[in-house]
Amino acid sequence: MPNLNKNILITDTSVLINFLNINRLDLLIAFPGKFLITEHVVDEITMDFTDQQLRLNSAITSGQLEVIAVDDEQELQQ
Repeated sequence: MPNLNKNILITDTSVLINFLNINRLDLLIAFPGKFLITEHVVDEITMDFTDQQLRLNSAITSGQLEVIAVDDEQELQQ
């Protein structure tokens, strides 16, 4: 049975970049629950912030961040 009380945090690029810049992603990862980012955020960091890309990829690979797709037309309109 899934834990219905599990916290979920979804962030945009600017917030994530700030923590990646100071090498303190651990502060966000300490959030109790799931930490999600969209594919759009990953793409933006990959294209525009190459210095932070390594830290981001490491957090994704280790399972600290989960990448989700937002591609349903209804989701994109909200």
